[in-house]
Amino acid sequence: MPAIPLAPLPDDIAANVEQLGAKQVNLYRALAHAPELLRAWINFAWALRGHETTERRLRELMILRTATLHHSPYEWHQHRRMAREAGATDYEVAELEMWRTSEAFSDADRAALAFTARSSRATCRPP
Repeated sequence: MPAIPLAPLPDDIAANVEQLGAKQVNLYRALAHAPELLRAWINFAWALRGHETTERRLRELMILRTATLHHSPYEWHQHRRMAREAGATDYEVAELEMWRTSEAFSDADRAALAFTARSSRATCRPP
């Protein structure tokens, strides 16, 4: 059972999620207790997802790597499916721990994963 009870999405947000073909993930349903926060989160998250400079497959691999570094099974579970839908292979996902030396990744992939590792180290430090 989730730590925060899940709530139905407000009608306007549910319609927007459905129109965009997105999934009603538990994070949205937990944030539905604070609809204005949910709207702000969706606007923020979807703006990131719509970013076209970095391909979706690579963004999802970076998110999976961040989930591993931050020990976030929820994030891993949610984005594993998204990574598959974006074209990441099971082999690439399995090789994420060995991204520096794995032949699964191009030089550009490794550069992005190195950036992810550096960024996560800055936020994973204990207080």
